[in-house]
Amino acid sequence: MLPKGFNLNGLERGIRNLVITINRIPEVNKKTTHYGPTTCEGHVYPDICTIPTADGWLYFYKPTLKRKGLIKRINQFCMEYPFFGIVSYQMHENDFLQLGLNTNQSERFSFYDLRAHFEPYENEDRDYSEWSEEEQRAYITRARIRKQRILEGWNKLDGRTKDYIFKNITKDIDSLPYMEDKEESEFMPPSLCYIL
Repeated sequence: MLPKGFNLNGLERGIRNLVITINRIPEVNKKTTHYGPTTCEGHVYPDICTIPTADGWLYFYKPTLKRKGLIKRINQFCMEYPFFGIVSYQMHENDFLQLGLNTNQSERFSFYDLRAHFEPYENEDRDYSEWSEEEQRAYITRARIRKQRILEGWNKLDGRTKDYIFKNITKDIDSLPYMEDKEESEFMPPSLCYIL
């Protein structure tokens, strides 16, 4: 769940509904990212000659052996939309400390990194800043098209996540809270989209 008092307006519109939906699922994350409640829908920066795009991302964690069906659905989605991908990592003591969790957990937790990828702009031959103007314009045109597909993808994944909740948890999705009703931690970083 999101921390109490979290400003939903700090979430980017393209990914906001998915963040809320994922936070409704019992046992899935307390914060939306490894560092706090931040995400990124994905961006195109036509005026930045070194970083023309930034992938979209959403981080969450859950007990490793619970809600496997959710991860199965996300993996299936990523197979259908190959510019989306998800990887998981086993959480360790340092991860628990960063999230403000008790390090004496009896069950294993996994951390998930869900990404929406733009076409790569870095390669071994040339940096993006060394591309011709025509190549850069063509890349930005393709990136803007991809951005629309990414936004559509976040929306479709939200629908599939709601379907998972409907079939496995409750038919009354709105009855599931997505925000804590009490403060659990003083740690609440600003809601920012970082260029990664």
